[in-house]
Amino acid sequence: MKKESLEAWQLLSDRLRDLEEEKKRYQQQIQYITENTAAAINEKIQVTEELMHRTRELEALALLAQALIQLREPSKVMEMAVQKAPQVLGVDSAGIYLWDEKRQELSLTHSHGVSSDMAPHVASRRLGQGLVGMVAKTKQPLYTADAGAVSPIGSEPTQVPGVRGFASVPIVSNQRLLGVLAVGSPHTWDCTPHHIEVLTTLGNLIAATLQNASLYQETWRQAKRIETISKLSSIISSSLNLGEVYETFSRTLKQVISVDWAVVTLIDETQQKLRFIALSSQIGSAWDLGQEIPLEGTATAWVAANRAVSYEPDLEKERLFRTDEAILKQGIRTIIRLPLVFKNRVIGSLCLGSRQPQAYTQEDTDMLTELANQIAVAVSNDLMFEGVSRHERELEAAFSESLRVWIQSWEGRYAHIKGHSDKVAQYSRKTAQQMGIADSQVRNIEMAARLHDIGLVTIPDEVMLRVGKLSPEDKAMVEQHPQAGADMLRFSPVFADVAPLIHAHHERHDGRGYPRGLKGQEIPLGARIIGVAEGYAITGMHMPFRPAFTPEQTHDYMASGCGTRYDPDVLEAFFKVIRT
Repeated sequence: MKKESLEAWQLLSDRLRDLEEEKKRYQQQIQYITENTAAAINEKIQVTEELMHRTRELEALALLAQALIQLREPSKVMEMAVQKAPQVLGVDSAGIYLWDEKRQELSLTHSHGVSSDMAPHVASRRLGQGLVGMVAKTKQPLYTADAGAVSPIGSEPTQVPGVRGFASVPIVSNQRLLGVLAVGSPHTWDCTPHHIEVLTTLGNLIAATLQNASLYQETWRQAKRIETISKLSSIISSSLNLGEVYETFSRTLKQVISVDWAVVTLIDETQQKLRFIALSSQIGSAWDLGQEIPLEGTATAWVAANRAVSYEPDLEKERLFRTDEAILKQGIRTIIRLPLVFKNRVIGSLCLGSRQPQAYTQEDTDMLTELANQIAVAVSNDLMFEGVSRHERELEAAFSESLRVWIQSWEGRYAHIKGHSDKVAQYSRKTAQQMGIADSQVRNIEMAARLHDIGLVTIPDEVMLRVGKLSPEDKAMVEQHPQAGADMLRFSPVFADVAPLIHAHHERHDGRGYPRGLKGQEIPLGARIIGVAEGYAITGMHMPFRPAFTPEQTHDYMASGCGTRYDPDVLEAFFKVIRT
């Protein structure tokens, strides 16, 4: 029994040992399967992540490419680029520097993830300064895991807080530097060739955008320039008087070039003087419109003698003519003068000034030369128009003076109305001026006031000199004198604007006047003014049927007619004239 027990125990022990070994084998197999499965899963995860990363890259690049096609404004594309670059490359910040040729400097124009601590350190770079400057100088990509440890050759180290991992590529078009695209991370960044490839693609997209925008803007600028020249030509030809349209001309010209001071001068060869016939300025002028100065030593004298354009790019550095010092004191830095040639003779100059130095290009000069030719024609027309107008004014003045003398002579026949027309004319002129009426209209009102009673020549002496109340027939005859006066003058072009005022000078504000019963605003303003002036003048006259009013009676009489006989606004202005 004991022997059998030992054998059984031995068998059990062997079986347990076999099971333990079998367990180990299974464990090893499970471990092998687990390890291989985990590796496969990890590999799949890595591949999936890589695919997702590449997909994000492609989506970002596709979005930028689409923006390149659709957007004309490059700033929107660049803004999109600096937002997408950190997402695609796994960094924290991105920035685009644009190259300023005049200042010879790179300026950070678009950025994302740049903190307030970083901003002062990354705002600008000179060519070759720091890593960004080195990329701009070499036009080659640059990347480093630790930006603080890199000092470009010939450049001082540029420590930027919060930036360690760094990569940058140039933005270039046709071998011309446009700017630099840079990205950074506060941590050590494993920048791969693939990252540089993506950055380079972004840089090329930005370069294409800038180039296309430049071409578009140049095309738009040329179209705008042509459109503006057409507008300027229309403005010049819209009036025979250049002075009337010159402000509009200058304001329109400012849409395409820098203009702070613009004048047109006219040469008086007989007197050897220069006259300023058109002026537009927001910064004042050393000379006034219509002023004359000696021609000798001026730029216009040189322009006329050489039949050429005079261009001074910076008056602070060099001044060629005696008038330049006064122009510089106005704040003008650049000035250009162009000859005005008409019938092979230089009659003056077009002068433009800008507060910016070197403000005008050859293209601007070509455009201004074309405009100067048109202005020369306008100036010659202006001179002819001025001559004709002066002759018309002389004839008008002579005719008016003849009528005035004739009216004075006619009024002399009646002692009670002698000098009446001159008084009414004086009161009417001053009231119109008090009301701010234009000078041309004031002249018409004064002339109408001087001639307002010309129709009385049709009234017989026995009616004019009658003492006491007029008969209804005589009254009707007298009330026709405004119509008679207007009829006498209406067919003369000299009195085309005067006759209607004479016709209506006895109308009343309340509509109870004569000859037509006009009311309120239906009565021409000039006639309303003459009505008030005549009412005042009549009260001071000694009439055959009553004595002259006292000053108190006159005031009360005029005030009582406010809103009935007289327009309240006109009466108010008239009282101001009387008080002064």
